[in-house]
Amino acid sequence: MTDQAIPPTVAASPVQAGSIPLQIAVLAALAAMGTLATNILLPSLPQIAASLQVSTASVTASITVFLAVFALGQLAVGPISDRYGRRVPVLAGFVIFIAGSIWCGLASDLTGLLIGRVIQAAGACATSVLWGGGGARGARRGGRGGGPARVRARDAGARRRTR
Repeated sequence: MTDQAIPPTVAASPVQAGSIPLQIAVLAALAAMGTLATNILLPSLPQIAASLQVSTASVTASITVFLAVFALGQLAVGPISDRYGRRVPVLAGFVIFIAGSIWCGLASDLTGLLIGRVIQAAGACATSVLWGGGGARGARRGGRGGGPARVRARDAGARRRTR
């Protein structure tokens, strides 16, 4: 009979103190992306209209298009994150949002601006729906949801009880 050594379990490394501000900054950016993309455009509507040589009312269509795609996109992002996890959709959302922002910045007509806003909204909806870590997913796990801190605290309590 041979003695088979059982490998020691690797304990989860504690969160380093230097990474907490970075985590807070990333979560704040994810939470603010959709709101920022919507509201940052408002003061510049007259200048955008003049630059594109259209009426201000025509440029406000970019807000409507953004909000419509932002709302409908959230319905698609949920099942995608269920299949692939949160990391891939959030990173893809960042890339898509940045691509849409560049498209909007380079737009020379209203159609180009609207296409850019559709791309922006598609990226922003992914980040805003997945940033929290709690919400409905936390409630399905038996908790109250409420964001990443509560999920981590709840999970840590569960680990202590099982030891």
